[in-house]
Amino acid sequence: MKLPLKIVLINIGLSIIWAFLSDGGSSHFAGSLGVAFLLGGGFTLIIGLLALFATDKRYAQGFLLSGGILFLLGLITCSNM
Repeated sequence: MKLPLKIVLINIGLSIIWAFLSDGGSSHFAGSLGVAFLLGGGFTLIIGLLALFATDKRYAQGFLLSGGILFLLGLITCSNM
């Protein structure tokens, strides 16, 4: 499995775990998931932009791709509430 795909899967998994932990037993899991995706996507995009200065561009590709996917999923989830 290629490195950018591993980074994407790990970041999506961490965001889902974060949404489960921050839910607090309420019935609004979709809201928690949307916020976790938005915040995780924004944070990951910042890391990806900083990783562009590194010599290995595979990390930057993975973090930028992951940030874009998470941010898009967060927008879709929060707009359907």
